[in-house]
Amino acid sequence: EDSEDDALFLLHELRKGGYTVTSERVDTAPAMSAALEKQAWDVVIADYVMPYFSAPDALILLKGKGIDLPFIVVSGKIGEDIAVATMKAGAHDYIMKDNLKRLVPAVERELREAVERQERRRAEESIRRRLKFEKTVSDISSRFVGIFDIDNAINASLTDMGRFSRSSRAYVFLIREDGTMMDNAHEWCAEGVSPQIDNRKKLPVAEFPWWMKKLHKGEVIQIEDVSKVPAEAKSEREVLERQQIKSLLVLPLNVGGKPGGFVGFDNVIRTGTWGDDDLALLRVASEIMGNALERKKAEEALKQSEHSYRVLFESTLDGLIVMDIETMKVVFGNQTAAKLYGYESMGD
Repeated sequence: EDSEDDALFLLHELRKGGYTVTSERVDTAPAMSAALEKQAWDVVIADYVMPYFSAPDALILLKGKGIDLPFIVVSGKIGEDIAVATMKAGAHDYIMKDNLKRLVPAVERELREAVERQERRRAEESIRRRLKFEKTVSDISSRFVGIFDIDNAINASLTDMGRFSRSSRAYVFLIREDGTMMDNAHEWCAEGVSPQIDNRKKLPVAEFPWWMKKLHKGEVIQIEDVSKVPAEAKSEREVLERQQIKSLLVLPLNVGGKPGGFVGFDNVIRTGTWGDDDLALLRVASEIMGNALERKKAEEALKQSEHSYRVLFESTLDGLIVMDIETMKVVFGNQTAAKLYGYESMGD
């Protein structure tokens, strides 16, 4: 509105209708843009024609910022064809200045409908996010079925997890060397975020007593603001702040029923809480990855056992053979047995 008197009339009408009004009058695009950025508003009321601005211009500016506010045109001179065109462009109502008794009912209606639109958008976003959560979990689960490269599976899963949570980093730490050291074994970083994996190798577990105590107790570590962690976490805070971490969410990673590390998200952009779906995703991923790591550990132990047995079998001076009792055929034997029977090797 370019007329201060007309703006006062509008405010008077709103207050008469029972509203406590905070307002700002603007009559140029830069002024309106600055007002929208300064705070949140409930409704925009615009004169159709002003010397340096217009209602259509204001509507375009509002839409360009992606802000859904009731937009009501109030004008002293507007034809029906212009009014209809303005409504088609996105205005929610138009009111003639000589009929301001329509203003309060129009504002009430549009505020109510704006709330309904917001609730509908929230519901739709909740459904979209739930579907995305289910797909992410399905994709992660499928990577750890059958024969797979565990490192590739974890890296791909961290990518999905990081993008779902909108975190800066997603990572897996593994405890090594009989529980005395830990390594950042896997890491995903959002675009523009510096990787830290090479800086987080062979970290002494003893330097993080507060952190490790929580993990051993099976607790979730959720830090909304790193600068406000308790005094007993001083060493952890110093490490996190060196990496410019503002907030994080971490869960224990159990391997074979024992603490084997942890999986988590962090944010280097802002402090704040993490969503229930972020925590749920970490829980699922932690269990899947923990089982996969346990399986890998068992397979490696079996291979080592088989290798040790093979070395012992081949190196003994006694002739040893293994036979199938049903067919009475030799399955395999050692080199000593081959020589005893006059062969170069058991393959002969």
